[in-house]
Amino acid sequence: MIRLVFIFLIFYTCPTLAARILPEGAYTQLDSYSQPTIRLDGKDYQTSAAFQIRDTQNRLIPPQQVPKDVPIWVQVEPSRQDLIWRAWILSPEEVAYLKSIGRIKEPRTSFFGLECLFVQC
Repeated sequence: MIRLVFIFLIFYTCPTLAARILPEGAYTQLDSYSQPTIRLDGKDYQTSAAFQIRDTQNRLIPPQQVPKDVPIWVQVEPSRQDLIWRAWILSPEEVAYLKSIGRIKEPRTSFFGLECLFVQC
């Protein structure tokens, strides 16, 4: 019986230990989104036809339910470097963690990562 309870607790807590793994991309602030344009840090960018945005639980969000003024992690289209391909809404804990490991550098006066993704810096 004790083994059964132990196994149940292990399987019950495993999903809470799993963290999202974010691919190479850039941190920014999502101002607004209306297909096919996304406004990031006051600048408009085009989204690809396969654009996806995920919430803090990693679920896909329909375009009409995308929140405004939230921190996000974006990735550009691999074949066309001028389109936003995927975005993940970040929780405050994820932002703090990304800062602690050096993937987000402060102070951020502009959308520091995306310009270098579009052109060679």
